[in-house]
Amino acid sequence: PPPPAGSRAPERAARVFLDGYLPWLYGQGPLRAIHDATANLASGLQRRPPRVPLTMRSLHPKLVALALQHHRGAWQALPNITDGRESYELVLTITQTRGRWLVSRVGNPR
Repeated sequence: PPPPAGSRAPERAARVFLDGYLPWLYGQGPLRAIHDATANLASGLQRRPPRVPLTMRSLHPKLVALALQHHRGAWQALPNITDGRESYELVLTITQTRGRWLVSRVGNPR
């Protein structure tokens, strides 16, 4: 199906965010490489860095699919990630902040 109307900018924000977030999550990149995140999210990530076991540091996470849906005035991005060992989904909340779409929350599906 075609992407939802108005989802191009939120999708771009999700992809830019994940380009820095996934390496950081696996202990392979610095926090400063994460872009298109709100200041609150960036602060939270800095306060709670991931505890990455050595066995995970050799894995290579990559985005394999990304779905978007409009949700309560914001967007939710549902990226599917694989790292060679397992596949999983995240939930990103993308909100408009000062005229820009930014990731404001990262979570796991419930």
